Amino acid sequence: MTNDNDIVLLKEILGNEIMSAFADENIFEIIVNSDGRLIVEDNTGKHHIADLEPVRIRNAISVICQVTNQYVSKKNSDVSLELPKIAPFNGARAQLLIPPTVKAASMTIRKHNVVSLTLHDALSSEVIDGDVFNILKEAISSYRNIIICGKAQSGKTTLVRAMLNSLKEFSNHKDRILILEETREIELDVEDKEYLQTTQGIRTMTDLASKTVRMRGNRLIVGEVRDESAYGMLQVWNTGCPGGISTLHANSPETTPQRLVDLCSPVSSQPHALIAIAVDLIVFIEHDSTVKAGRRVKKVVELVDYDSINQKFNFNTLYQSNKNNQNNQSNTTQWSQLCV
Repeated sequence: MTNDNDIVLLKEILGNEIMSAFADENIFEIIVNSDGRLIVEDNTGKHHIADLEPVRIRNAISVICQVTNQYVSKKNSDVSLELPKIAPFNGARAQLLIPPTVKAASMTIRKHNVVSLTLHDALSSEVIDGDVFNILKEAISSYRNIIICGKAQSGKTTLVRAMLNSLKEFSNHKDRILILEETREIELDVEDKEYLQTTQGIRTMTDLASKTVRMRGNRLIVGEVRDESAYGMLQVWNTGCPGGISTLHANSPETTPQRLVDLCSPVSSQPHALIAIAVDLIVFIEHDSTVKAGRRVKKVVELVDYDSINQKFNFNTLYQSNKNNQNNQSNTTQWSQLCV
């Protein structure tokens, strides 16, 4: 457990420039490149705000790992971790790199806002419209398995949080929810939940997925699938734990099943049928400058089946955005700051 002395030490070693970025609610990304350039990102873009000594960043990484009980060395030079949950760090996720992976110490920190948003917030922020709201409400209440896809930083995880924060309204509040993540990002206010987290070099996402089979979950939530653990997730979704939600990097909903095929390929040469059975809905979200939130769900498709003869997945389009550029007067600052 992190104590007050750890927090004081962490603030001191990170220094005024980085701590000021943590204090600024408009900033959601803090980057220190190996050349010492400190870059922050807010809703207006990226800004170079300072130059830091590489040795200072290397020392900061050592302290961060010490405080969070992680280990960094030349043989373990790439560490992904969660900062303390105490303000102002609030469980921010950090990617830390040292030589030989990079020329000099480098870090990327994605701040984690503690504000809980729901699908109602997504609706008022125009991230979704009424049609998508109703589709997602029905999908959640009927325990359909949902993949949220999009490019990096398109708001996938934030949309997942909003959906999960709506569970008590749209579904059985007594459900047991199992959440699998590499880095803790999802906080869920339900009575019966269990968080499972990977450990670098020890426990993989595949290991965690296999453990959930005997944990009597009603829903399996996977923060993001990026490797063969997708196969384990699909198997669990298909064998008694429906109502799942996960995120995936993909350029469109139609390419998402093939992306899952590619991820499953190390452990299964023919996962197509499993994918078609296990995945019900695919929601595509991307950047959109026409809404103040900066992100918008553009398409929702139902994965109908896999045509083995023609070797293609078949879809039913439930929603496609045709929104034109309009003035939006709603207050969407919170949502746009939270999007990851």
